[in-house]
Amino acid sequence: MALFHVIRTERATEDDVPVVNIIAESTDDDPQTLELALPPGVDALPLPGDVVVTAPGGSTGTEQAVGFIDPKNEGKAAEGEHRAFGRNASGAIVNDWHLKGDGTIRGSNGGGWFEFGADGSFKLSSGYEVDPQGNVKTPGEVTAMSDSTPVTVSKHMTPSPFGPLGPPTPGT
Repeated sequence: MALFHVIRTERATEDDVPVVNIIAESTDDDPQTLELALPPGVDALPLPGDVVVTAPGGSTGTEQAVGFIDPKNEGKAAEGEHRAFGRNASGAIVNDWHLKGDGTIRGSNGGGWFEFGADGSFKLSSGYEVDPQGNVKTPGEVTAMSDSTPVTVSKHMTPSPFGPLGPPTPGT
């Protein structure tokens, strides 16, 4: 195993197969081209300055890039958990999702977050919540569409000479 620092990445096609080459250098070597080897379903490229972890390649004396170390952001995942995040060009985390060991799934971006609870609940940073039975709570107003006619459900009570009758009948 050798450690290199990423200079840049290049997408290419070799023998009709799409590949990603990592151009990287170690402290004592000239830049080298390492073919990236990640599991199917993973499309994740490093940023310049990330540390590349290598393993012996298919050809004698070659190395393949098999993983990366983010030198700027400390990890948050506990043992058995999985977290993925996107970074901007300067390496700052701009969004993430976290599969937690307690069964929850939490995601975030610069504008808010969501969470699927282990009990089947769902929450948004805006205050919107759905409990495991499907009951919805929201701090805002709810508008339902019926045959393309909006129907607003309100928490306001309908006045009458006998006192409030309850919420208005939708669509009236």
